[in-house]
Amino acid sequence: MDEVIAQAPAHIPLDDVKNIFEKHNHNVIDTLAELWDIKETVPKEKTKWETIRDTCDTFDNEMSKCIKKTHVYDGSRITTNIELNK
Repeated sequence: MDEVIAQAPAHIPLDDVKNIFEKHNHNVIDTLAELWDIKETVPKEKTKWETIRDTCDTFDNEMSKCIKKTHVYDGSRITTNIELNK
């Protein structure tokens, strides 16, 4: 709370600062953003594992598309389009 009070604008009463601090569940960054009326958010950089997960998701989606084109599920078994064309 002391950090918020020290960095809050001088023209805002202490009670208002405390109420806003409680409204944001004691989150210093969100409280200061509201006190200073900051609207722009800083984009969060992806971590190494988020990048890996995105890459894996892309591979999964492409494989799924490929399988849907070449395989058919009839409710009881999966057959390939090659088997259906015989």
